[in-house]
Amino acid sequence: MKEWTEKAFWDHTEWYHATTQRNVVKILKNGILNNVNRRWATDFGYGFYLTPSLEWDIKYLRDNFGEDTNSPEDGRIIKCYFRPSAYLAAPHKFFADLDDKFAIFIIHNRTHANKLLPPNLYSMVGGPMADGNLKVIFSLYEEGLCSWQELKQDILNPVEDWQLAIRSQFLCGKVKIVGILNGKGEVLENIN
Repeated sequence: MKEWTEKAFWDHTEWYHATTQRNVVKILKNGILNNVNRRWATDFGYGFYLTPSLEWDIKYLRDNFGEDTNSPEDGRIIKCYFRPSAYLAAPHKFFADLDDKFAIFIIHNRTHANKLLPPNLYSMVGGPMADGNLKVIFSLYEEGLCSWQELKQDILNPVEDWQLAIRSQFLCGKVKIVGILNGKGEVLENIN
């Protein structure tokens, strides 16, 4: 996994979004929406999630969708152009370190129960992925079957890769889709 400085992360321009073929059709028709995942507990809150790592999206698709069979549920990767540094006037947050602040932010977004923190009002949030397989540990935590320390330990270890959540609809409109790839990372369609 590549390490990122805040400046390099915000200046990066080539991003990927793993989804299904069915969702690719919806995104191409309706544009990128910032709120399609409002119902889900995600690391950085609702938003359109991108990763700078094509390798990560290929692995994600292989693990979640299997081999490419050309069905509407097949995994696809949307390749995008977006330079976050052009929009740093908008509220944004970057996590470089796996520390208590990172863990608390993740827990707050995933449980929506921590009333001590203000709501996540950032337009963009960047940092490591924590979401590996946290559904089980969060369920145990919410049921009182594991401690805060056990939950925090699972969040902070291991890190899978990096992610960018674009939480503003205005900024989602600035993301340019430049290609559609299959689950092997091969170009299926270039988009100008």
